[in-house]
Amino acid sequence: MSGREALLAGDWDAALAEATAAVERDPSDAEALDVLGEALWTLGDREAGIGRRREAYGAYRRQGDRRRAAWLAVYLAGESRIDGRVAEGNGWLGRARRLLEGLDDAPEHGWIAIEEAKRAASAEETVGFADRALAIARETGDVDVEICALAQLGLARTALGDAEGGMALLDEAMAAALGGEPTEWLCVGDACCTTLVACERLSDLPRAADWCRVVVDFAERRRYVPIQSWCRSIYAGVLTRTGDWGAAEAALIEALGSSAQRWRGGDRALPLARLAELRLRQGRLEEAEELLADCEDHPAALEAAVELRLRRGEVDVAEALVERRVRVLGDAGGAEAAAAPE
Repeated sequence: MSGREALLAGDWDAALAEATAAVERDPSDAEALDVLGEALWTLGDREAGIGRRREAYGAYRRQGDRRRAAWLAVYLAGESRIDGRVAEGNGWLGRARRLLEGLDDAPEHGWIAIEEAKRAASAEETVGFADRALAIARETGDVDVEICALAQLGLARTALGDAEGGMALLDEAMAAALGGEPTEWLCVGDACCTTLVACERLSDLPRAADWCRVVVDFAERRRYVPIQSWCRSIYAGVLTRTGDWGAAEAALIEALGSSAQRWRGGDRALPLARLAELRLRQGRLEEAEELLADCEDHPAALEAAVELRLRRGEVDVAEALVERRVRVLGDAGGAEAAAAPE
């Protein structure tokens, strides 16, 4: 079984072993670097995974594979966005666009549209980009792009007031993502994250609970580390907002204590920020401050950081935090530029 075949089968250890051996034989092997990066990322070593895929991007460029290089450039743009590195993310997305100039529409064009949907300045703009991605998916028969486009379209429609129609699209995306249709594991996490974000915004506890059970079972069964901590954190946010603080705390402690604890950036910051929000609601300000010390600069922690400053009467500091975030979002060109993953 090749490394790519092992990835498709969800056998991360086999993929890691095959790709590691291939890279040792030939450090310039683009496919091996790509597979190695995805295997590392999926098993929880996020930064090493991103680094290997950055190397794979360069290797694909040297061998003239513009389409795969463009896909990886979009991927790297998304990882930069998640971590709040706006300039870097813009650079990668610009590179992806340039690599595809003059080429007929392909799934890679759809991935660019999906990333643009996540960065859009308004829900109306998100709908436009998601519709374009969905059209490309149907034209090219790419189910991965279709799933992600449905998820982004559903989220945007909920923001525009069509909760029922938007959630129907998100439910469809989730069914497809967890039903064995994808060939890119990234779209599984994308659909799960986007759906749970919508549930949180709508305080839709029953739907969040239903999907969280399915997602956590899927993630544990397939050892898909990236969404375990994130899923629990979003669900905990819903529980916090609906007043079930005990269950919220249990979910967050589990998220922080899982194997996903090794992750840094967006995934580590989110459970810390959510636990800080809970501590603020409980009036435990010092504990909230300790939690935020490890993630205050991350977009996921903005709400808790601002609330903490306001509770302490530090209005100027709270305003500065908000203004700094607005400047970053303005530079990125969209309100979703540094949103939670996918």
